Amino acid sequence: GVLCYSRWRRAGEVTFAIRGAALLTFAIVTFPLELISRALFGDLSPNALNGVIRLVAALIAALMLFATPWIPVVDSMLNPRRRIAIGVTATTSTFALIEIAYRGWTMSVSQTLNFSIAVQLAAGTVWLGTALAFAIRGLRANSRTIFWAVAPSTLLGIAGAFWAEASATSSASWLVGAAYLTVLAGGLSLLNAGADMHEVLVADGSELLSTNIALADAEKLLQEIERRRREVEHDASSMIAALCAASRTLDQVDTSLDADARHRLRSAMEVELERLGRLIDAPTKRPLSEFNLADVLLPVIATQQANGLEVEADLPFMRVQGRPDDLAEALQNLLTNARVHAAGCLVTVSAQADDKWVRVLVDDRGPGVDANLWGAVFQRSVRGPDATVGSGLGLTVVRRLMREQQGEVEIADRPGGGARFVLTLPSVARAVSESDSFEVLRTSNLPTGSTVGCG
Repeated sequence: GVLCYSRWRRAGEVTFAIRGAALLTFAIVTFPLELISRALFGDLSPNALNGVIRLVAALIAALMLFATPWIPVVDSMLNPRRRIAIGVTATTSTFALIEIAYRGWTMSVSQTLNFSIAVQLAAGTVWLGTALAFAIRGLRANSRTIFWAVAPSTLLGIAGAFWAEASATSSASWLVGAAYLTVLAGGLSLLNAGADMHEVLVADGSELLSTNIALADAEKLLQEIERRRREVEHDASSMIAALCAASRTLDQVDTSLDADARHRLRSAMEVELERLGRLIDAPTKRPLSEFNLADVLLPVIATQQANGLEVEADLPFMRVQGRPDDLAEALQNLLTNARVHAAGCLVTVSAQADDKWVRVLVDDRGPGVDANLWGAVFQRSVRGPDATVGSGLGLTVVRRLMREQQGEVEIADRPGGGARFVLTLPSVARAVSESDSFEVLRTSNLPTGSTVGCG
């Protein structure tokens, strides 16, 4: 009864609320009333009184099981606890009335014996009727748990016949058999209720596991969103700084720049502003496409030059496959990194190609990178031992951006001293000629920094 009641509390199933109330009512009244009847009326036949108790308890339990299965349990006046209280009160009151009437009857020994047999058989009949009702409902509902309730009810019905035979013959064997069948019925009921409760716990466990998986997925998504936010913030700040510097350059040295240089710088700023907008507004990746290498990288270099970085570029028109914005972002991070860690040094951006790959070489003449750190510098938040500035995020972003477009980034020593970063992308076609090769705004046309300490 407790297990059925617990399943109702966990799953809210009406059937188990009714069954739990019926079983608990039967359990609460049967054993205590038998003890009370033996203690108070020891001069009367215990078999007759016990039979009355079992008959009344069986009738009340059967009524609770089958008389109100369609009444909603959510009704506050009909919840299982109130049902149990009503059932116990009704059973106890009925038994008390029968007990009082029984004491007033004048019966011979044979009449008492016949009465005892009759009530025992009646109790057994009630349980057999309950088993039949369970079988019919189980067939209609195709319910395993209802079919399992047939066996305990049947055993209690047979036990009633055993109690009647024990009353008729005063044989201890029939008493032991009846007790055995009663205990067996209780064991089967317990197994059935335990299996039902196990189903609920398994379902709860599965739901909890699903919830944990969903929470883990949500946590990963939040981490990815936060990672993307920090990367966008990092790249946007670099672009904004370069654009601001380019704007100041146009304001301060506009008259000293020739018309072609001013046009190139303004065009580079417009390209970078459009890329900044796409960086902020487009959280999803664009498909891979074919594009000219120089068209994508020259605007980045121009704005970095305006920001005080001394850059020379030799970029032929090479067609590559990838994502233009991602490649531009990767180069911007490398140039920003060079401005911080190779301040005042010349940076050279060039390209090489073969039948399969195009490689963009970014060479600086700074102190270089310790070969022992070549693998580690691409990890998040890893900086060199002497680094005092920087977030340790730029090179991590570069590797991710290159790998997401079927490319790669590598680090090496520059011949003559300094660091070399190599961006590799698949080649589409190789159409290089001397007329295609040119350099963007020369650093001599813009304000430059000191080259002290450069190789």
